[in-house]
Amino acid sequence: MSTFDITDNDARSEPQVSEEFLQAITDSLQDAVVGIDTDGAISFWNPAAQRIFGHTQAEVMGRNLHRLLAPTRFHAAHREGFDQFLRSGRGAAIGETLELWALHKAGHEFPIELSLAPVQRADSWHAVGIIRDITQRKQVEAELQQSRCELEDSHQSMKMILDSIDATIYVADMQTYEILFMNRYMIESFGRDMTGQICWAAFRGEGAPCPHCNNDRLVDAEGQPSGVVTWQDKNPLTGRWYMNYDRAIYWENHRLARLQIALDITKLKQTEAALVHERDLFRAGPVFTIAWAPAEHWPVTFVSSNVSEILGYGPEEMTAAAFRYAEHIHPEDLGWVADEVAGNMAAGIDRFEQSYRLRDKAGRYRWYYDFTQLIRDGQGEVTAIRGYMFDQSAQNVGLFSLCSPKGGFRLLPVCNPLFFNLKEIPEEAGCHMVHQSNMGWFVLGYLSGH
Repeated sequence: MSTFDITDNDARSEPQVSEEFLQAITDSLQDAVVGIDTDGAISFWNPAAQRIFGHTQAEVMGRNLHRLLAPTRFHAAHREGFDQFLRSGRGAAIGETLELWALHKAGHEFPIELSLAPVQRADSWHAVGIIRDITQRKQVEAELQQSRCELEDSHQSMKMILDSIDATIYVADMQTYEILFMNRYMIESFGRDMTGQICWAAFRGEGAPCPHCNNDRLVDAEGQPSGVVTWQDKNPLTGRWYMNYDRAIYWENHRLARLQIALDITKLKQTEAALVHERDLFRAGPVFTIAWAPAEHWPVTFVSSNVSEILGYGPEEMTAAAFRYAEHIHPEDLGWVADEVAGNMAAGIDRFEQSYRLRDKAGRYRWYYDFTQLIRDGQGEVTAIRGYMFDQSAQNVGLFSLCSPKGGFRLLPVCNPLFFNLKEIPEEAGCHMVHQSNMGWFVLGYLSGH
């Protein structure tokens, strides 16, 4: 606030400032300096006032300031306040900096900042006002407010989105580790909202920042958010496995924070463990998987790595162009195996079982039970044949014995009733099968046609 003390010279003993000096000061100011007399008429108007309001000094001198420069809605308040000022030199606006609206010569309103000071001359009160055009500042403030509102809206929208995701999601301050947000799913998973607590204590029961904390990897050398860091871990409190996706973001109030989205992969981990267990059993047993092309000689397109322990051939040998799978099937079995495959392909039967002899690399024939699946395209054409091959030679030898009394065969009672239902038949009548089960033939290596 600027004031001018222009008390009569006779009332002061100090050296007086010349009018020329004061004029030079007011002419150089970027703010408008306006003086009014006891009638409210303009008595002083500096060059900045002309630039701000558009009126020249000649146009305004002697005219009522408020009727000229104040919007009509402020006139009544001015008259009440001005009457009090004339009596005492005091008023609500004296000594204060006010934000008001003013009228430009062109007719539009614009925001101003006004500071008023009283000036006593003889027995009457005059006033001097310092006026600043704050249009640009108000525009900046409005833009900042709009940005704040948009940012707040975006944060609210983000929270709504995060709350709708079925994954544990939280935001924590990267400096203080304070939890700033937990989504609905995480609150339900942990049983309570821990916003405001420290992440490493609340989520993991640690007594200090987690040894594996990757906050330093979430920002670049300038401390700005960088990319996503992915890692998986078993939470010590919940006992569940999570795939974590971490990144640095700017949260409310421009706080640098860590956003973590964690997917529960416990079931996946359990499945992986089961698969590893099954794989180990698979590799240790007489079973291998294989895939053939539905072409002449049934070329092998894939075979599991453990085939070398069973047939003696490596996967590279069996998938080579020179390897013909059909030529390794026993000549007595090849014909009916090929006919059955062709018949099932034509009949639309995609899953069936076969038992036949297959020659290994050493030239020995062994019995294999083949669980076969045909793979078809959208038009029903077979594009691949897959097999799950089980070496049943040992079962054939260990679970049954055959003899030939009077030129016929007799099945000795060494088989599990689970596989066959037999009738007591006199030996002289020979021996025949009354009922079969697929498992029985699977173990023995015979088909009903045999």
